[in-house]
Amino acid sequence: MSTVVAFSPGKYYEDAQKMLEKKDLLGFVSKIGIAVEASMNDPEMKARATYLESKGLMEFYQHTKAIESIDEALKYNTGAEAFELRKLQATARGFLGKFNQALNTYKVLLDEANDNIAVVRICINLSWAYLMLNRENPEELNFEEIKKYLDQANQYFNEIPDFLKVKLLNNLSVFHFYKGDFDKSISVLKEAVNYAEEKDIPRLYNNLAEVYLEYREQCGIEITSISDYLDKSETIASKYDDKLAMAVSFFIKGKLELMDDQMFTALDTLFLAFTHFTEEEAYSYSLEVLLKINEVVSNHKAECMRIMQKKLNNKARSNPYYEKIFKK
Repeated sequence: MSTVVAFSPGKYYEDAQKMLEKKDLLGFVSKIGIAVEASMNDPEMKARATYLESKGLMEFYQHTKAIESIDEALKYNTGAEAFELRKLQATARGFLGKFNQALNTYKVLLDEANDNIAVVRICINLSWAYLMLNRENPEELNFEEIKKYLDQANQYFNEIPDFLKVKLLNNLSVFHFYKGDFDKSISVLKEAVNYAEEKDIPRLYNNLAEVYLEYREQCGIEITSISDYLDKSETIASKYDDKLAMAVSFFIKGKLELMDDQMFTALDTLFLAFTHFTEEEAYSYSLEVLLKINEVVSNHKAECMRIMQKKLNNKARSNPYYEKIFKK
Protein backbone atom coordinates (compact mmCIF):
# COMPACT_ATOMS: atom_id res chain seq x y z
CA MET A 1 0.00 0.00 0.00
CA SER A 2 1.60 3.25 -1.13
CA THR A 3 1.52 6.48 0.82
CA VAL A 4 0.91 9.80 -0.92
CA VAL A 5 2.89 12.67 0.54
CA ALA A 6 1.10 15.99 0.26
CA PHE A 7 3.30 19.05 0.01
CA SER A 8 1.89 22.27 1.44
CA PRO A 9 3.13 25.16 -0.74
CA GLY A 10 2.22 27.62 2.02
CA LYS A 11 4.52 25.92 4.52
CA TYR A 12 7.46 25.81 2.14
CA TYR A 13 6.78 29.41 1.14
CA GLU A 14 7.05 30.46 4.80
CA ASP A 15 10.19 28.34 5.24
CA ALA A 16 11.71 30.03 2.19
CA GLN A 17 11.00 33.44 3.73
CA LYS A 18 12.86 32.36 6.88
CA MET A 19 15.81 31.12 4.82
CA LEU A 20 15.91 34.47 3.02
CA GLU A 21 15.99 36.33 6.33
CA LYS A 22 18.84 34.07 7.49
CA LYS A 23 20.68 34.69 4.19
CA ASP A 24 20.81 30.92 3.60
CA LEU A 25 20.97 30.64 -0.20
CA LEU A 26 20.86 26.84 -0.43
CA GLY A 27 18.03 26.62 2.08
CA PHE A 28 16.07 29.33 0.28
CA VAL A 29 16.47 27.73 -3.16
CA SER A 30 15.43 24.33 -1.80
CA LYS A 31 12.32 25.57 0.02
CA ILE A 32 11.09 28.02 -2.61
CA GLY A 33 11.63 25.42 -5.34
CA ILE A 34 9.23 23.05 -3.56
CA ALA A 35 6.76 25.88 -2.96
CA VAL A 36 6.73 26.75 -6.66
CA GLU A 37 6.40 23.12 -7.72
CA ALA A 38 3.67 22.32 -5.18
CA SER A 39 1.53 25.30 -6.20
CA MET A 40 0.92 24.12 -9.77
CA ASN A 41 -2.85 23.98 -9.19
CA ASP A 42 -3.03 27.14 -7.05
CA PRO A 43 -2.58 30.25 -9.29
CA GLU A 44 -2.53 32.67 -6.35
CA MET A 45 0.17 30.76 -4.49
CA LYS A 46 2.05 30.20 -7.74
CA ALA A 47 2.18 33.97 -8.24
CA ARG A 48 3.39 34.57 -4.68
CA ALA A 49 5.98 31.77 -4.78
CA THR A 50 7.49 32.76 -8.13
CA TYR A 51 7.57 36.41 -7.02
CA LEU A 52 9.42 35.51 -3.81
CA GLU A 53 11.82 33.30 -5.75
CA SER A 54 12.70 36.18 -8.07
CA LYS A 55 13.08 38.71 -5.25
CA GLY A 56 15.16 36.28 -3.21
CA LEU A 57 17.54 35.43 -6.04
CA MET A 58 18.12 39.16 -6.56
CA GLU A 59 18.88 39.63 -2.86
CA PHE A 60 21.44 36.83 -3.15
CA TYR A 61 22.89 38.50 -6.28
CA GLN A 62 22.08 35.44 -8.38
CA HIS A 63 21.40 37.67 -11.37
CA THR A 64 21.47 35.10 -14.17
CA LYS A 65 19.06 32.79 -12.35
CA ALA A 66 16.93 35.75 -11.29
CA ILE A 67 16.36 36.79 -14.91
CA GLU A 68 15.10 33.28 -15.73
CA SER A 69 12.96 33.20 -12.59
CA ILE A 70 11.42 36.59 -13.40
CA ASP A 71 10.46 35.39 -16.89
CA GLU A 72 8.51 32.60 -15.20
CA ALA A 73 7.06 34.83 -12.47
CA LEU A 74 5.72 37.31 -15.04
CA LYS A 75 3.42 34.57 -16.34
CA TYR A 76 1.53 34.63 -13.04
CA ASN A 77 1.99 38.14 -11.63
CA THR A 78 0.26 41.31 -12.78
CA GLY A 79 -0.08 44.94 -11.68
CA ALA A 80 2.38 46.28 -9.09
CA GLU A 81 4.10 42.91 -8.72
CA ALA A 82 4.76 42.67 -12.47
CA PHE A 83 6.07 46.26 -12.46
CA GLU A 84 8.49 45.41 -9.64
CA LEU A 85 9.61 42.20 -11.36
CA ARG A 86 10.41 44.02 -14.61
CA LYS A 87 12.40 46.61 -12.64
CA LEU A 88 14.35 43.85 -10.89
CA GLN A 89 15.05 42.13 -14.20
CA ALA A 90 16.43 45.35 -15.65
CA THR A 91 18.67 45.74 -12.59
CA ALA A 92 19.89 42.15 -12.95
CA ARG A 93 20.81 42.85 -16.56
CA GLY A 94 22.66 45.96 -15.44
CA PHE A 95 24.76 43.97 -12.98
CA LEU A 96 25.57 41.55 -15.78
CA GLY A 97 26.83 44.49 -17.86
CA LYS A 98 23.81 44.75 -20.18
CA PHE A 99 23.21 48.41 -19.39
CA ASN A 100 21.52 49.37 -22.65
CA GLN A 101 18.88 46.66 -22.12
CA ALA A 102 18.42 47.89 -18.56
CA LEU A 103 18.03 51.50 -19.70
CA ASN A 104 15.40 50.57 -22.29
CA THR A 105 13.31 48.74 -19.68
CA TYR A 106 13.65 51.50 -17.09
CA LYS A 107 12.47 54.12 -19.59
CA VAL A 108 9.36 52.09 -20.40
CA LEU A 109 8.68 51.63 -16.69
CA LEU A 110 9.09 55.36 -16.05
CA ASP A 111 6.30 56.06 -18.52
CA GLU A 112 4.13 53.53 -16.68
CA ALA A 113 4.91 54.77 -13.14
CA ASN A 114 1.69 56.02 -11.55
CA ASP A 115 2.91 57.49 -8.25
CA ASN A 116 5.78 59.69 -7.05
CA ILE A 117 7.58 56.92 -5.18
CA ALA A 118 7.63 54.73 -8.29
CA VAL A 119 8.92 57.67 -10.36
CA VAL A 120 11.75 58.29 -7.88
CA ARG A 121 12.76 54.61 -7.80
CA ILE A 122 12.92 54.35 -11.58
CA CYS A 123 14.79 57.66 -11.90
CA ILE A 124 17.35 56.40 -9.37
CA ASN A 125 17.74 53.22 -11.43
CA LEU A 126 18.12 55.22 -14.63
CA SER A 127 20.80 57.46 -13.14
CA TRP A 128 22.61 54.35 -11.83
CA ALA A 129 22.57 52.63 -15.23
CA TYR A 130 23.82 55.76 -17.02
CA LEU A 131 26.58 56.22 -14.43
CA MET A 132 27.65 52.60 -14.85
CA LEU A 133 27.43 52.58 -18.64
CA ASN A 134 30.79 54.29 -19.19
CA ARG A 135 32.24 54.37 -15.68
CA GLU A 136 35.66 53.29 -17.02
CA ASN A 137 35.60 56.33 -19.35
CA PRO A 138 33.87 59.11 -17.33
CA GLU A 139 34.43 61.65 -20.11
CA GLU A 140 31.95 59.64 -22.20
CA LEU A 141 29.18 59.75 -19.57
CA ASN A 142 25.94 61.43 -20.59
CA PHE A 143 25.95 63.96 -17.74
CA GLU A 144 22.99 65.88 -19.10
CA GLU A 145 20.80 62.76 -19.15
CA ILE A 146 21.99 61.67 -15.70
CA LYS A 147 21.24 65.09 -14.20
CA LYS A 148 17.79 65.08 -15.78
CA TYR A 149 16.79 61.92 -13.90
CA LEU A 150 18.47 62.98 -10.66
CA ASP A 151 16.61 66.31 -10.77
CA GLN A 152 13.33 64.55 -11.54
CA ALA A 153 13.77 62.31 -8.51
CA ASN A 154 14.99 65.12 -6.26
CA GLN A 155 11.79 67.14 -6.63
CA TYR A 156 10.05 64.50 -4.47
CA PHE A 157 12.89 64.29 -1.90
CA ASN A 158 10.73 65.27 1.08
CA GLU A 159 8.10 62.65 0.20
CA ILE A 160 10.31 59.58 -0.10
CA PRO A 161 11.44 57.17 2.67
CA ASP A 162 14.97 57.41 4.03
CA PHE A 163 16.30 54.36 2.16
CA LEU A 164 15.44 56.06 -1.15
CA LYS A 165 17.01 59.31 0.03
CA VAL A 166 20.22 57.37 0.63
CA LYS A 167 20.15 55.87 -2.86
CA LEU A 168 19.37 59.21 -4.50
CA LEU A 169 22.08 61.08 -2.61
CA ASN A 170 24.57 58.31 -3.29
CA ASN A 171 23.95 58.54 -7.04
CA LEU A 172 24.14 62.33 -6.86
CA SER A 173 27.53 62.06 -5.14
CA VAL A 174 28.80 59.72 -7.87
CA PHE A 175 27.58 62.23 -10.46
CA HIS A 176 29.63 65.00 -8.80
CA PHE A 177 32.61 62.63 -8.46
CA TYR A 178 32.73 61.94 -12.19
CA LYS A 179 32.27 65.64 -12.86
CA GLY A 180 35.43 66.23 -10.83
CA ASP A 181 33.72 68.15 -8.00
CA PHE A 182 35.13 66.09 -5.11
CA ASP A 183 34.14 68.52 -2.36
CA LYS A 184 30.50 68.40 -3.45
CA SER A 185 30.62 64.62 -3.77
CA ILE A 186 31.95 64.29 -0.20
CA SER A 187 29.36 66.73 1.13
CA VAL A 188 26.47 64.81 -0.46
CA LEU A 189 27.78 61.45 0.83
CA LYS A 190 28.02 62.77 4.37
CA GLU A 191 24.44 63.99 4.08
CA ALA A 192 23.39 60.51 2.92
CA VAL A 193 24.95 58.95 6.05
CA ASN A 194 22.39 60.89 8.14
CA TYR A 195 19.53 58.94 6.52
CA ALA A 196 21.22 55.54 6.34
CA GLU A 197 20.66 52.42 8.40
CA GLU A 198 23.80 50.64 9.57
CA LYS A 199 23.55 48.01 6.82
CA ASP A 200 23.74 50.78 4.17
CA ILE A 201 26.80 52.48 5.69
CA PRO A 202 29.49 50.28 3.99
CA ARG A 203 28.59 51.49 0.50
CA LEU A 204 28.63 55.12 1.57
CA TYR A 205 31.96 54.71 3.37
CA ASN A 206 33.40 52.93 0.33
CA ASN A 207 32.39 55.85 -1.86
CA LEU A 208 33.85 58.35 0.61
CA ALA A 209 37.11 56.39 0.56
CA GLU A 210 37.14 56.38 -3.24
CA VAL A 211 36.55 60.13 -3.48
CA TYR A 212 39.31 60.84 -0.96
CA LEU A 213 41.60 58.43 -2.83
CA GLU A 214 41.08 60.35 -6.08
CA TYR A 215 41.51 63.59 -4.18
CA ARG A 216 44.84 62.34 -2.83
CA GLU A 217 46.03 61.17 -6.24
CA GLN A 218 45.28 64.50 -7.89
CA CYS A 219 46.44 66.79 -5.08
CA GLY A 220 49.23 64.70 -3.58
CA ILE A 221 47.85 65.15 -0.07
CA GLU A 222 48.07 62.28 2.43
CA ILE A 223 44.58 61.41 3.72
CA THR A 224 44.53 58.95 6.62
CA SER A 225 40.72 58.72 6.69
CA ILE A 226 40.75 56.57 3.54
CA SER A 227 41.91 53.49 5.47
CA ASP A 228 39.56 54.32 8.34
CA TYR A 229 36.52 54.39 6.04
CA LEU A 230 37.56 51.13 4.35
CA ASP A 231 38.15 49.33 7.67
CA LYS A 232 34.76 50.43 9.02
CA SER A 233 33.07 49.50 5.75
CA GLU A 234 34.60 46.03 5.75
CA THR A 235 33.63 45.42 9.40
CA ILE A 236 29.99 46.41 8.93
CA ALA A 237 29.68 44.65 5.56
CA SER A 238 30.99 41.46 7.17
CA LYS A 239 28.40 41.82 9.95
CA TYR A 240 25.58 41.92 7.39
CA ASP A 241 27.25 39.46 4.99
CA ASP A 242 27.24 42.11 2.26
CA LYS A 243 29.76 40.55 -0.09
CA LEU A 244 29.25 43.17 -2.79
CA ALA A 245 30.16 46.01 -0.41
CA MET A 246 33.16 43.98 0.76
CA ALA A 247 34.26 43.50 -2.84
CA VAL A 248 34.12 47.26 -3.46
CA SER A 249 36.08 47.83 -0.26
CA PHE A 250 38.78 45.39 -1.40
CA PHE A 251 38.96 47.06 -4.82
CA ILE A 252 39.51 50.52 -3.34
CA LYS A 253 41.95 49.13 -0.77
CA GLY A 254 43.93 47.51 -3.60
CA LYS A 255 44.17 50.84 -5.42
CA LEU A 256 45.31 52.51 -2.20
CA GLU A 257 48.02 49.88 -1.74
CA LEU A 258 49.18 50.47 -5.31
CA MET A 259 49.44 54.17 -4.57
CA ASP A 260 51.61 53.26 -1.57
CA ASP A 261 53.85 51.06 -3.80
CA GLN A 262 52.69 47.82 -2.14
CA MET A 263 52.31 46.04 -5.44
CA PHE A 264 52.24 42.40 -4.35
CA THR A 265 49.91 43.13 -1.42
CA ALA A 266 47.70 45.09 -3.79
CA LEU A 267 47.51 42.19 -6.25
CA ASP A 268 46.31 39.88 -3.45
CA THR A 269 43.67 42.42 -2.43
CA LEU A 270 42.54 43.00 -6.00
CA PHE A 271 42.22 39.24 -6.51
CA LEU A 272 39.92 39.11 -3.47
CA ALA A 273 37.83 41.89 -5.00
CA PHE A 274 37.67 40.08 -8.35
CA THR A 275 36.59 36.83 -6.67
CA HIS A 276 33.84 38.52 -4.66
CA PHE A 277 32.52 40.48 -7.64
CA THR A 278 32.46 37.33 -9.77
CA GLU A 279 30.65 35.32 -7.08
CA GLU A 280 28.04 38.10 -6.77
CA GLU A 281 27.65 38.18 -10.58
CA ALA A 282 28.66 41.85 -10.65
CA TYR A 283 30.45 41.32 -13.93
CA SER A 284 30.97 44.96 -14.91
CA TYR A 285 32.86 45.45 -11.64
CA SER A 286 34.83 42.20 -11.92
CA LEU A 287 35.96 43.15 -15.42
CA GLU A 288 37.15 46.53 -14.14
CA VAL A 289 39.21 44.79 -11.44
CA LEU A 290 40.65 42.36 -13.99
CA LEU A 291 41.73 45.27 -16.19
CA LYS A 292 43.45 46.86 -13.19
CA ILE A 293 45.24 43.60 -12.36
CA ASN A 294 46.38 43.20 -15.97
CA GLU A 295 47.61 46.80 -15.99
CA VAL A 296 49.62 46.28 -12.80
CA VAL A 297 51.17 43.03 -14.04
CA SER A 298 52.01 44.51 -17.45
CA ASN A 299 53.61 47.58 -15.90
CA HIS A 300 55.60 45.38 -13.53
CA LYS A 301 56.87 43.26 -16.42
CA ALA A 302 57.83 46.39 -18.33
CA GLU A 303 59.65 47.79 -15.29
CA CYS A 304 61.51 44.49 -14.80
CA MET A 305 62.56 44.56 -18.45
CA ARG A 306 63.79 48.15 -18.11
CA ILE A 307 65.83 47.24 -15.01
CA MET A 308 67.28 44.19 -16.74
CA GLN A 309 68.10 46.26 -19.82
CA LYS A 310 69.91 48.85 -17.72
CA LYS A 311 71.92 46.18 -15.87
CA LEU A 312 72.88 44.44 -19.10
CA ASN A 313 73.92 47.71 -20.73
CA ASN A 314 76.07 48.64 -17.73
CA LYS A 315 77.71 45.24 -17.76
CA ALA A 316 78.31 45.36 -21.51
CA ARG A 317 80.16 48.67 -21.35
CA SER A 318 83.38 46.75 -20.67
CA ASN A 319 82.98 44.99 -24.01
CA PRO A 320 85.33 46.62 -26.57
CA TYR A 321 82.60 46.48 -29.19
CA TYR A 322 80.05 48.37 -27.03
CA GLU A 323 81.19 51.83 -28.09
CA LYS A 324 81.42 50.75 -31.70
CA ILE A 325 77.87 49.40 -31.87
CA PHE A 326 75.85 51.63 -29.48
CA LYS A 327 77.54 54.95 -30.13
CA LYS A 328 77.02 55.06 -33.85
